[in-house]
Amino acid sequence: LLALCEAQLVLDAAVLMDLSSHADRLRSLARPAVLTPHIGELAAMLACDAAKIEQDRLGAVQAASDRFGA
Repeated sequence: LLALCEAQLVLDAAVLMDLSSHADRLRSLARPAVLTPHIGELAAMLACDAAKIEQDRLGAVQAASDRFGA
């Protein structure tokens, strides 16, 4: 999907759990994707524990934005 899509993407649910290996491609999209993770999905995206996300939600969102360009 990331290789074929030129439209703006909104990614949610289970697809977020597999984004870690696609960060470079996601960052290279012409238009930033919109990601809508809950804490568990964000933890999977950042390969950390959900408790760490809970301690610093804003920092985790910034880290995800930096990593995925979204």
